[in-house]
Amino acid sequence: MDDGLVCILVDSTWKTPITEVRLQTSLQQITPYLKKYGAHWQRSLVSADGSRTLSTFKAPPVEVVEQAYQQAEISFLHLYPVDQIIAA
Repeated sequence: MDDGLVCILVDSTWKTPITEVRLQTSLQQITPYLKKYGAHWQRSLVSADGSRTLSTFKAPPVEVVEQAYQQAEISFLHLYPVDQIIAA
């Protein structure tokens, strides 16, 4: 089903290893900005050493997630529109 939203992958690096608490805090910071634009967080993957996260969001256009990160003052390395392929 096409809901008109794009899946967006955000690649972030952290100087100090990110913890679950810090990740939750970041998500709380960005959520009001995402909601403002009709976007939402889906999931995050954290590297074993905590130095990198890959997070997925659903948003109308890609720029919405970039704007939300900037407004929440959270840095990111790369931001990509992606397709999700689920194993059958």
